[in-house]
Amino acid sequence: MALDAKKVYIGTAEQDSTTGAVLTGPVITTIPADITDALTAIASFDSSGYVSNDGVTLTTELSTNDLQEWNGATVRKLMESFTGTITLNIIQADYEGWCQAIGAENVTRIAATTTHGEQLHIKLGAHMAQPKAWALKMKDGDFRMLVLVPNGQVVSNIEMTFASSDAIALPLEISCNDDGTGESIHIYTDDGILGA
Repeated sequence: MALDAKKVYIGTAEQDSTTGAVLTGPVITTIPADITDALTAIASFDSSGYVSNDGVTLTTELSTNDLQEWNGATVRKLMESFTGTITLNIIQADYEGWCQAIGAENVTRIAATTTHGEQLHIKLGAHMAQPKAWALKMKDGDFRMLVLVPNGQVVSNIEMTFASSDAIALPLEISCNDDGTGESIHIYTDDGILGA
């Protein structure tokens, strides 16, 4: 592999003035073939708003078991399980952010009137948000990356800190579940370098 500094990318959020880089929508059952199809599949997804400057962390864990022969030598590794997890902190603690964290069924919104602003009733208890698809959009110059979790579910505990020196953050830990094809996470890229 030749050295090429143009292939060293930074994972900055791809967002505009109205849409954040973390998006959610219904579980995806038809897996997009490329980044163009993936962007089309998430075009109507809801934005998470701002994410903290810690960014987003994607972690995978492959658990294996040793297959040993009669004398105890390992002759093969067998896979026991695969786990994918995404963690992030939403710092835009509005209706959409709470819905992503705990599910729309656990957040009630009352529209603003002439006597009060928009009001939320957030219910924390022994319940989990329903599975949905998650998309993370990143860019670096002309390079684009999209991480797609067709079937993800928030599994985090809510641990919030209320301090005058920081934003109120909603911590999310998203379990990347099997999408029906034996996969859990799809990463699409476009290096932005046009061919002849």
